[in-house]
Amino acid sequence: MNLLRCNLYVKIILWMLLNLVLLAVLGCGISWYVMAGKGYDGVLPASLFSTRADSALRVISANLQYRSVLEWEDLLEPHARRLPVRVHLQSLDTESIRDSAIPDRMVEQAKNLPRAIYSFCPSPEVMFWDPMGSTMFAGRNSNVEYGLPPVPPALFRHTNAPSRYWLGRVMYIPDINRQIHTVLVVMESDTVDGHGLFFDIDKIFLLVAVILGVSFLWWLPFVRHLSSPLRRMAKYAEDVEFESFSCVDKPFLHDREFSGARKDEIGRVGYALVAMMQRMNRMLTGQRQFIRYVAHELNTPLAKAQMGLGVLECKLNGDERLRVQQVLRHIKRLSVLTEEVLAYLQAKASMTTPREVSVELCPFLSSIVQSEASDADVHVEVEQGLCLCTDRDYLQRIISNVLRNALNYAGNDGPVVIRAERGEAETVISVTDHGPGVREEDLPSLCEPFFRGHAATTHPGGTGLGLSIVKDCIEACGGRMEYGNLQPHGFSVRLHFPQKKQSHCS
Repeated sequence: MNLLRCNLYVKIILWMLLNLVLLAVLGCGISWYVMAGKGYDGVLPASLFSTRADSALRVISANLQYRSVLEWEDLLEPHARRLPVRVHLQSLDTESIRDSAIPDRMVEQAKNLPRAIYSFCPSPEVMFWDPMGSTMFAGRNSNVEYGLPPVPPALFRHTNAPSRYWLGRVMYIPDINRQIHTVLVVMESDTVDGHGLFFDIDKIFLLVAVILGVSFLWWLPFVRHLSSPLRRMAKYAEDVEFESFSCVDKPFLHDREFSGARKDEIGRVGYALVAMMQRMNRMLTGQRQFIRYVAHELNTPLAKAQMGLGVLECKLNGDERLRVQQVLRHIKRLSVLTEEVLAYLQAKASMTTPREVSVELCPFLSSIVQSEASDADVHVEVEQGLCLCTDRDYLQRIISNVLRNALNYAGNDGPVVIRAERGEAETVISVTDHGPGVREEDLPSLCEPFFRGHAATTHPGGTGLGLSIVKDCIEACGGRMEYGNLQPHGFSVRLHFPQKKQSHCS
């Protein structure tokens, strides 16, 4: 499952490597099938085998030349002892030399091979009549041609019970009477590589590694051609600030992947992504302007209505007064909503540079509690004299929104605790309630503007801007916010403010 989570670049590279490994496995499997004697008739080009095997066979045949056939087996023994394999001889012309250990099928195939009449080297007693005429020399009084023989094909078989591998070559060896004998010289081994004599395993592995490396380098530019623009698109989409669209006009958007110059599917996706972002920017800008205008226009009549109802409340008694008070509460609630919307939009439109001042937290937090929740069960736990160097207005907006959320969603389930602690590099202010918390699926989106999630059904009337405003303000102050559910119940917001030197505060 971890492989499925990798980016496209890694996936293509891994797929390419798996493809190369598959080719290598298939190649090795086919080679093994052939070498095991199951997928071919046992005849292979001699070039597939090691030159050491060819040299050993030629040395053996050279030492048997111009010697009596009866001595061949004895002459063979010293050479065979120096090799990591057993050596067998089988005459293909006569029954003078026979070795029953050689597979019959191998002997039959050797007899069916085309014959030549060349020896490995001439006898020293032979006189040459044309020593510079060609590479092949003919004797004056002989019908036999001497010289380097052509390379015959190799015979390779695998037998079972017990498992043995046989490598054979047909050699043309003259005896003491200069009579050419067609001899099958066979090497027998219990391993497929003849203990390193049949094949150059290191060279084979090196060749496979070179092929895989060349294939990898061949694929690499194509992989980069596909994955690089996709990664740039993903980076662009991640960097876009939807509140300000600060990434829409960055210089790299004029590259061919985003400008439409690239005509393949990737270029079309990049161009469509930029066009979509620009349309969203225009649409959201218009929506914000409309919301700002509506909220601003509502403030004046709401304030007048609130003032008039306040005067009317003082003149009424009984049920009429209760009805007016109820209307006042609704108007106050509507006024708070419009103020939150305006505060959010104004903050996004022009977030001022924080003015860092030294704020003593104990009286500051107590004053916020007194103004926001004078009748609520709120505990302030702050060490006397603890100060924080930050923007006072931003800090008030941050604490007020977090406290208001805690009171709205969990004020009746126990005390809300505001605690401030000084660490080594930062000061942490936490606001903790004992309510039911937030659903897990809603947690990742709590800081998105106008998002309310499940709270929209349990606590209607909010705007979903509280934590979004808190996030923007604390980031402007150089801090960060963390939030999460508590066990067994409750919700906590932790505000981390960096500690700054007193000289930075005015």
